Amino acid sequence: MSVNHDCLRCLNRSVCVVGQVDAAQNPVVRNAMQDQIRLLPGDVLLRPGMSFEHLYLVRYGHFKAVLLDPDGRSHTTRLQGRGDVLGLEGLDQGRHHHEVTALQHASVCAFRYDAWCDLASSLPSLQQAWFKTLSRATRLDGQHMLLLGCLDGQARVASFLLMLGQRVGDLQGETLDLMMTRQEMGNYLGMTLESVSRHLSQFQRHGWIRLDRRRVTLLQPDALQQLRRADEPRKFRVRAPFQRPMGRGEQSVMST
Repeated sequence: MSVNHDCLRCLNRSVCVVGQVDAAQNPVVRNAMQDQIRLLPGDVLLRPGMSFEHLYLVRYGHFKAVLLDPDGRSHTTRLQGRGDVLGLEGLDQGRHHHEVTALQHASVCAFRYDAWCDLASSLPSLQQAWFKTLSRATRLDGQHMLLLGCLDGQARVASFLLMLGQRVGDLQGETLDLMMTRQEMGNYLGMTLESVSRHLSQFQRHGWIRLDRRRVTLLQPDALQQLRRADEPRKFRVRAPFQRPMGRGEQSVMST
């Protein structure tokens, strides 16, 4: 399908993986692009069981990726936005496992995977940018696991708000769209709806944020950052494997 889109004029160019391609190669990228897809809030881009055929580069908007566990419970595992690549998780087994849903008005550029591979092999600058994108995705997944396993509830909510602020590039005084309901936020952060609402209300009472339904203004991002940093040392103090408190009269083998 012919696509009327010039990557050189795209507002997403600075964060898009194809933004590193030389201007002279822009027609090659345009020819490889199969389609542009626009989505409304709640539209599903990918469903579990769909065959893997395309990669999708996010131009604008945010998406949530939901995975079902063996008991049929849904877990929001990723929050992805401008510059991210959707659909790669389906490559391994040839079919998708996540349900990927638009949280806002959104647009993606669709590339067939075989065309993308040919493009990357012919354009070294794109290949290098592609590896960096994969590295970034791995790093963000690790940060999410760290958030769930090593921070308490307050610090998780604070980290979530700071992440949203960093996505728009300005923390102080920035009004952000939470995009997700309190229930969805809780699912992403491994918390209950009530806990998320309680911590947001606490932040507002302290004067750190201002809430207006699903909009939030970060009034004191430094306070949120301090809350997150204050929780990290306590959570990282762990015992060595199999270590137990010594009883009276016992002596550590390390001291002999």
